[in-house]
Order: sequence, then C-alpha cells, then structure tokens
Amino acid sequence: MDVVNPFSEEAIELYRKGKLNKVKDRTVCVCGHPMTYHASIGDVHVCTPAKSRCRCTKSRAILNSTNLRRFMYTTEGVGVNHALGKSIAACRADGVGFEWIGGEIKCDICLEVTQEPIPIAVDTTFDKPATQSTGTDKIICMGCYTSWISE
Repeated sequence: MDVVNPFSEEAIELYRKGKLNKVKDRTVCVCGHPMTYHASIGDVHVCTPAKSRCRCTKSRAILNSTNLRRFMYTTEGVGVNHALGKSIAACRADGVGFEWIGGEIKCDICLEVTQEPIPIAVDTTFDKPATQSTGTDKIICMGCYTSWISE
C-alpha cells in the first residue's frame, strides 16, 4: 500500500483532481441523521451524530442528500422540531438538494404517498408523539397525525 504524505505536492495534486476518497453513502435515516453514523454492535444499534448520541434503535434510509452536514440536529418535538424536519427546512432554505429514496415517501400509518410528510418521534409507552428522541421514529401524513393526536 502506497502512503502519500499529506504535506507533499502529490497530495495537493490528488486533492485537486478529486482522487481522494470521499464518503459515498449520501443516505439519511428516518431519525434525521446520516446512515454513516449508524452502526450495529451485536444486537445493539447505535446512532452517534456529531459527538452526541441519538436514541435511534432501527435505522431506515429514507432520503439522499448532496450535503450531509445539514443532518446533525437533535429531535425536540414533531415536524420542524424533529431532527429530520429541522434538516429538511435547512436544506430547503440553503438550496441543498435532497430526494426521497424511491422518488416518493409513504405515511407509516396509512401507507399512502404523502407530499408533505411529518417526521415524529414516538413515545411507545403511551403511543403518542414525543418531544424528544425515543428511538422510534415515523414519517406520517397530516391526516394521520391529526387523527392520532385527537384520539
């Protein structure tokens, strides 16, 4: 294996030609963090974005983005207060591209295609939306969200 000194002219030339290895996985999990921050250690699943810890217990890739740096927020509620909601708003505000895997996103409750999905963390103990990361995240449509919270 050839080692190139990062202080050499060869290293600068490799950088300019785009020959340095880059992260190729541009997918994002339903928890709102890049899939590159997810790992399984035995039966335990961990998500560690930006030196913190997300409670995500099961990763599910739902979108691709051209800039993963926008996906480092924490979940503090529903919709735009969810880590994924914050990231989508940041991408839209800054002109950063993203697309749903498969071209569309379906509600996790009614399984219908939704144009404006709402990311939520689910409090599984009480089966209701949570105000912080719980390890269980869903994407739902407004109709399912409205009927769920009114029950």
